[in-house]
Amino acid sequence: MLSGDVNGLDVLDSIRDRLRGLANPDLRPLAETLRGVLIEDNRRGLLAGTDGQGRPLAPLAASTSKRDGSHSPLLPQGENSPLIRDYVVKVEPAGDGLHVQAGWSPEPPGLRYQRTGTSHSPARDPVGLRPDGEARVREAVDDFASTLIGGGGSIFIGGE
Repeated sequence: MLSGDVNGLDVLDSIRDRLRGLANPDLRPLAETLRGVLIEDNRRGLLAGTDGQGRPLAPLAASTSKRDGSHSPLLPQGENSPLIRDYVVKVEPAGDGLHVQAGWSPEPPGLRYQRTGTSHSPARDPVGLRPDGEARVREAVDDFASTLIGGGGSIFIGGE
């Protein structure tokens, strides 16, 4: 077998340097991007009248709409409603991945009843990541990975 030193080849040096960078990438830019994606998914989904899985929310009873003057089950004050205003997301690098915490602080009054429903009211659970949000997360991860390896294309097999 013939062997030798290949350090002089620029293309291999470039590949070697990229691979070193992949071993311990700085995930902070991705964390900040994902934080924004999750906050926006919550806002867009609720304003569109969907639950945490992207399903349409059950409408308010006519008597409730008449009494409260609201037509939105979860956003009586529009964008200033607690489910949008008080939604907090933390995404932090942790080891070789990310740690994500999302929720409301303080927890909006009645959230547990909205999530489960009651004998007089259907469940309208805002917790979750909607399909559009999931697609945006995948896109952000793809863009980040593509930047790391210096090329295009998706890292997800089969478009998942």
